Amino acid sequence: TRAIGDFTDPAIDGTIGQPYTETQLADFVSTNSYEINGNNLSVDGLPYETIYIKGQISGISDTNWSSSTVKRIIICDGGSLTLTGGVSVRNGTEVIVAKGGTINLNGYTLTSLNTTSSGYAFIIMPGGNIISGELDSNVSGGGSLYNGGTLNLTKMDWSSGGNIINANGASLKTSNLSLLTHATLINHSENCHIVNTNNDTDNANYENSCKIIIDGSFTPSSLTISNGASIQCKDMTLHAATVNLGNDAILEATNTTTLQSVTVNGPT
Repeated sequence: TRAIGDFTDPAIDGTIGQPYTETQLADFVSTNSYEINGNNLSVDGLPYETIYIKGQISGISDTNWSSSTVKRIIICDGGSLTLTGGVSVRNGTEVIVAKGGTINLNGYTLTSLNTTSSGYAFIIMPGGNIISGELDSNVSGGGSLYNGGTLNLTKMDWSSGGNIINANGASLKTSNLSLLTHATLINHSENCHIVNTNNDTDNANYENSCKIIIDGSFTPSSLTISNGASIQCKDMTLHAATVNLGNDAILEATNTTTLQSVTVNGPT
């Protein structure tokens, strides 16, 4: 366990608060809303702002998972959604997993087309879960993810910007993390485990105030490790990278380190 430090960038600090409370989610579900159940999987054309799931739902496919009026899709306490194919969610719609809710990707990919200007792409509340597949945000302008619960995935692909925020007390594990075009992982948890990264060395950014473990290679462009925090990887390449280290910060490569045109800022 590492002590939680402070980022020096107030813009980063401003993005990490929990987007909603459970009370707010309950209010969304009770007003201008529609429940998806086993008899009505399609949301196409529905004139509601909130779509929600309270039961055990499967059979959702890309052809019936979009609507121009839906602002949010909520998996409620006790509800679960199991994909049976790849799904894309339109711009303007947030996917929210409430406490006690689960999305089982079932080996498929859930893609958000939501941009940062339209809210979050994915929100996992404390006690919520997304498991067993791939989450993507590949729209121009990027979409952000807030994780206060549990993510256990095969891949996360953020190819056009946006933030992945792993809050204090949350758990993030993925076999592959791809950060491209100024996408940023912001980690405040001791449970952040990445098997391999696939990064654009000119654009991938990391902000860490607790602990990140990377089993394979690590190629960041901009890296901040706050006071008392740590990142450990096997092989590290810093090419034209900027590294900002707080007091007692640890950056460790257990196998190989390649340095080329690196700027390191830290305590003096």
